[in-house]
Amino acid sequence: MSHTPTSKEQAQALKQFYSGNPPTIKHGFTFELTPEQTLSGLEFQANHACGLNSAGAIGGAATYQFTDTSLGQVQRVKCACGQSRDLTNYDEW
Repeated sequence: MSHTPTSKEQAQALKQFYSGNPPTIKHGFTFELTPEQTLSGLEFQANHACGLNSAGAIGGAATYQFTDTSLGQVQRVKCACGQSRDLTNYDEW
């Protein structure tokens, strides 16, 4: 019968593993849109008629989503109301 480590044991093992040498992230992620995709997203934001120009204290009514698939990357702009526009250039797949 094997022993399954508890959460406390796992936390201690991770702490020991990383002690004195914490992991660092050397590179972040960069997502890019073409000028045409950017204009389409901005047009969607400007002309979308839901009435939400901002959401919350710092705005954020629009979210740009980037989803990697096995065929390519899907780019989408989504309003806080739920409507969205696909910005993906499928011809590049």
